[in-house]
Amino acid sequence: MRSTTRSISFGLILGTLLVFGAHLAVSGPVFGADDEAKPATLKKLRAQVEALQKQVEYLRSREEALTAYALAAGAQAANLEAAVKRSRAQGFESRSMAADSRVTLLSGLEGMAAGMGAGLPVVTKDQQRLRKAADAASK
Repeated sequence: MRSTTRSISFGLILGTLLVFGAHLAVSGPVFGADDEAKPATLKKLRAQVEALQKQVEYLRSREEALTAYALAAGAQAANLEAAVKRSRAQGFESRSMAADSRVTLLSGLEGMAAGMGAGLPVVTKDQQRLRKAADAASK
């Protein structure tokens, strides 16, 4: 019985080695022509990663400016809403509108217009430089 177990084990090991050897024979050597192409591929991938990093740097700088501008819109809306409430309280909706209510509403609208124009997210020279670098790297 021991010899049967040994011959089965030996047969399995031998079969595994034959399958592995056949696989190596079909797939080719471990080091071959593909290895010559790998440095070029790796260099290309590194260039792509660098280009993506530059694009991310540019986009992050723009995101900061746009977020600051968008968050300021909330304060502008609150100021306009307060001006409308004051104007209503001063009789803007009544048949004979009081001058104070019109003045309050118009000053609220002026404040909103000034707030919308202030802090516009313009592209800075540093951001232009980042954009040019990102564009050049991705070509």
